[in-house]
Amino acid sequence: VAAHGNNYDAGRSSAITTIFVHVTQGSYAGTVSWFQNPSSYVSAHYVVRSSDGDITQMVREEDTAYHVRNANPYSLGIEHEGYVDNPAWFTDAMYRSSAGLTRYLADKWGLPRSRTAIKGHNEMPGNDHTDPGGHWDWNYYMSLVNAGGGSQLVAGSPTDFTGDGKDDIVTFNLGSLNDAYVATSTGSAFAGTTVKWSDFFGLTGETLLTGDFDGDGKDDIITFTGGSLGDVYVELSSGSSFGNGAKWHDWFVPGAEVPAVGDVNGDGKDDIISFTHDANGDVWVALSTGTSFAASTKWHDFFALTGEFPAAGDVNGDGKADIITFTRGPDTLADVWVALSTGSSFAASTKWHDLFAVGSELPRVGDVNGDGKADIVTFTCNATADVYVALSNGTAFTGTGAKWNDYFCLSGEFPYLGDYNGDGKDDIITFTKGTTNDVYVGLSSGAGFGGGVKWHEYFGLNGEITL
Repeated sequence: VAAHGNNYDAGRSSAITTIFVHVTQGSYAGTVSWFQNPSSYVSAHYVVRSSDGDITQMVREEDTAYHVRNANPYSLGIEHEGYVDNPAWFTDAMYRSSAGLTRYLADKWGLPRSRTAIKGHNEMPGNDHTDPGGHWDWNYYMSLVNAGGGSQLVAGSPTDFTGDGKDDIVTFNLGSLNDAYVATSTGSAFAGTTVKWSDFFGLTGETLLTGDFDGDGKDDIITFTGGSLGDVYVELSSGSSFGNGAKWHDWFVPGAEVPAVGDVNGDGKDDIISFTHDANGDVWVALSTGTSFAASTKWHDFFALTGEFPAAGDVNGDGKADIITFTRGPDTLADVWVALSTGSSFAASTKWHDLFAVGSELPRVGDVNGDGKADIVTFTCNATADVYVALSNGTAFTGTGAKWNDYFCLSGEFPYLGDYNGDGKDDIITFTKGTTNDVYVGLSSGAGFGGGVKWHEYFGLNGEITL
């Protein structure tokens, strides 16, 4: 829904540096209508509804909305339905949906997921606004922005911690606890009683993933400290717990680079990949020796630029993980590019699909039909809750994207992929978080995903990273 042209300026005079949180002091519908009024001379880029977290975009991010006076040229604005003096409007659905949007925008525009770049309207000097006000829970909101069920730019990594052929689930509680809990798969549910497999792994702000780094058939856990440290720690799985954390690399994924995991040389051990995720678009790899990661080397020099969604998976079925990037633009720009692994580098990138994972949809990579080639999946994660698939034929992702499920993953939930029943086909999973903390699975038939079935009723709390 577009705001009236009187209420924003086309283009920008400054680079985006800040996301501002607003409260509408009115209804969702009234705010949308007001931004469409040619006499209002006010707008924001997005409006979030209180009842269900539904999001309406009203101004393109590339254009200048009228929401914070002289900060308009360098900022994005998100309005939240409600009133600053009534916390009942700030529902969990709103917090989770808005946090997912803010996380997406921060990653897209290269902003830190911190209060230095994410601010309240009241924090803009020289204005008389008080929103979002004292009832807005900044601690909760920022915990969701930074760890809303998992890193926003995580397209999939294997989670079979016992080596029985069925993927399990893991959650990292971060904060002052730093525990890792696992619920193993029985093939039809996740074990009801979660078990602590590690009592100190993964600090707040780190990126946590999984993979079989020693090649023993059991997936392990890994954390990338990022920032100025750039350390990489691994805990190996024994099949019933994770061992002590050991530093496997001392300079990988520094700053705001984006990590991924995959066996890029086909030796049976998962390696680590880093996308600089900037204008340079470099891709670095550190191969696993089974006890550490070797020195990193550049495997590609222009792939997965700022704002794109990078991933890894064996898309041509040759036993080596390739790299994939989703541009996630509007309908005309939502392309998918692939660079195949040669075993010692990634080849030149080629376009494998020209309309998939539009806008803020969440793409994932996995072999959903069991043919040995990784396919692509996208979750709309909104009121329609659709799931689309494009299968790999080894040289491209085919078709226009077929709908494999029409109600899975609502706003604020975190979807993922894994072979949870061990039949060789990746299934879909969603962690509801919020007040329910349920886990639903939709099994793959090879041609569609079944209806969501609750496999666990209390796993993955707000602020935890859950895979």
